[in-house]
Amino acid sequence: MSYIEKYFIFAMIWSVGATVDEFSRREIDNVMRDTDAQFPNQDTVYEYYINPQKKNWDEWSGRMASSLKSSNKQFHEIMVDTVDTVRNRTIVQQLLDHNRQVLLVGHSGVGKTVLVEGILKGLDPLFNSFVINFSAGSTSEGLQAMIESQYDRRAKNKFKPKNSKVKAICFIDDLNMPRPDTYGFQPPLELIRMHLDYAFWYSRTSTQVAKHYICDLQILSSMGKPGGGRSEISPRLLSQFHLINYTIPSETNMKRIFQTIVEMKLGSFYEEIRTQCEPLAVATIALFNQLTENFLPTPAKSHYVFNMRDISKVFQGMYMIEKDSYESKEQIVRLWCHEALRVFYDRLISVDDQKLFKTLLEEQLGLHF
Repeated sequence: MSYIEKYFIFAMIWSVGATVDEFSRREIDNVMRDTDAQFPNQDTVYEYYINPQKKNWDEWSGRMASSLKSSNKQFHEIMVDTVDTVRNRTIVQQLLDHNRQVLLVGHSGVGKTVLVEGILKGLDPLFNSFVINFSAGSTSEGLQAMIESQYDRRAKNKFKPKNSKVKAICFIDDLNMPRPDTYGFQPPLELIRMHLDYAFWYSRTSTQVAKHYICDLQILSSMGKPGGGRSEISPRLLSQFHLINYTIPSETNMKRIFQTIVEMKLGSFYEEIRTQCEPLAVATIALFNQLTENFLPTPAKSHYVFNMRDISKVFQGMYMIEKDSYESKEQIVRLWCHEALRVFYDRLISVDDQKLFKTLLEEQLGLHF
């Protein structure tokens, strides 16, 4: 198979194949393997990219940075590379380089915002970037004012990015949060669609009909799955974006993330405590999986929704400890139990649920500690 054909298949994987969920990725994998028999047998086609030096398929995992060892970073500054983060960062960066509008879709806590923030920090100095966070009360007037504040008027009706920047990249977080109006439309999203379709919108201050051409603006956005206050966005707007569906990380990737975080913190502690890094990560993930199976949301318990951000909160609490206060395995395990109770147990509202959670927690203590 020629080099060009491989790139065509790669483009198919990350265009059509980028929009599907975890289960459907297996079906895409079967189709692509029938097209190109040179894919390695292990994993899925999503785990490979085209290496320009080899002119052949290579593993994304080979581009991961080595594990972090420094404990000087604050918890919110830690970014652990996994296959998911490496490939998503590369794909998004390439789309931005080619002036495509990008939309990242995924459940809360999978790292969409963190990845985008990292990309924006590494932008060329000739580019201007700014962030807009949507909420249920966001309006089209507010959106237009925020974007135009990042622009200078260069002609009668043409606006260019401030400080003579070549391009402006606007990151819109929670794109589908604005509340629909009486007729089912979301005015801020309709304003974005109008700009992407026609490259202008109308002035709100002029007494006459006047068009404002917003030049060199690129939209990078993210949103959660519809539901829980988030709405479906219109197909007309969706058609303007290159959509990438963020899948939930595999247990292997989740273990790598949280074990690395624990090792960064406990790396200077006593040997007895350092040996608990892997059990702490594995036990927390196992407990989380049991929670999502046993505590499902109902009308009376609508807040029983758990995601990866809850796992992070457990380790964020543990990240605040000092070396001088912890000398034994029992102390660190007791701290882990306290954080698990604080994050998960305190959200349970019935006695039966609380008893079941304690039973699950005791099972993890017996299995891993």
